[in-house]
Amino acid sequence: MEAMGITKDKLEMLEQFITLLKFNSSFLHSEELRFLKDWLVNDLKATLPDPPNDKSNGDKPTYVDAASGKPAWTKEESSESDEEEEEDESDIEIDNEGVIPGDNDAPQDMGDDSKEATEEEQEEAMKMRQLGMEALGNGDNEGAVTHFTAGIKLDNTKTVLFAKRGLSFLRMQKPNAAIRDANKALQINPDSAAAYKVLGKAQKLLGKWEESCHNFEVAQKIDYDDEIHDLLKEIKPKAMKIREHEMARERKRKEKEIAARIKRVKKAQKAQAKAKKEQEEREKADAERLRKEMPDMFKFAGAQGMPDFASFAKQQNGKTDDVQEDKMDETEDEPKIFEVPTDIDLD
Repeated sequence: MEAMGITKDKLEMLEQFITLLKFNSSFLHSEELRFLKDWLVNDLKATLPDPPNDKSNGDKPTYVDAASGKPAWTKEESSESDEEEEEDESDIEIDNEGVIPGDNDAPQDMGDDSKEATEEEQEEAMKMRQLGMEALGNGDNEGAVTHFTAGIKLDNTKTVLFAKRGLSFLRMQKPNAAIRDANKALQINPDSAAAYKVLGKAQKLLGKWEESCHNFEVAQKIDYDDEIHDLLKEIKPKAMKIREHEMARERKRKEKEIAARIKRVKKAQKAQAKAKKEQEEREKADAERLRKEMPDMFKFAGAQGMPDFASFAKQQNGKTDDVQEDKMDETEDEPKIFEVPTDIDLD
């Protein structure tokens, strides 16, 4: 394509322009794109949607967004209207029942990463795990956190200690602490379904529906759980609604970006055409000025007594002929040195 003068940048701009047309086909009815419309309809036999009827800006149509039915953009918009539009786009109705504010406690003890536990410490850490599980089963969440933390101080390489302490924090309505433990557990073992479940539940408490849905889905792939299945049925519609909303916002952002780029290109083309026209006018004026001055230049040369070239050439030719005749006369008068006299008596 580059051999034809079509660079990668031009192809990217063409792709962005086609993307804009997909979202808003009303651009095809603009006067500037008549050539493209003729090609699509007459050559490719394509069927185009009807042009918009709204012509609030004189003869220029107001292009309508295909999704919202509102003008894609106006000629001039104040910064206040832009801010209001952004605020309207950010509003989305989501049922946040059960969402709680995050806890602000100091980070819990994560143990010493540089420490290498001995066999005795590893055994003791497992005893702390057992005590923590018993406390958790009895509803003593704070006691469970205490035992799990003691085990972590002895050996912080055990995924289960962080996952179970995270579950204890969840039951204490401390989602941020639970997220820290879940992330630590996943650092030790990236395939820990228990850690993904704790992480998803903590994010659900904070109303982070997309993140929660993602981590529940990962947990289900590792180890299917009926409880997580039910939680996914509850939060997935919320996550999808947010995703669709974000996609719509991103689409509108790209439309504005492409429209602004097209506007800049048109402005640059207009400036280039103006500069070219001015250059042509200057060249035309210079040519006209030279045309008027040329006769005066020849007149001035004649006034200085410039010789007529034909007469001068004829005069020079005449002088040449005279010189040749003189030379011939001189040749006839010269004595004949080698001529032998006939009147000498040799006797």
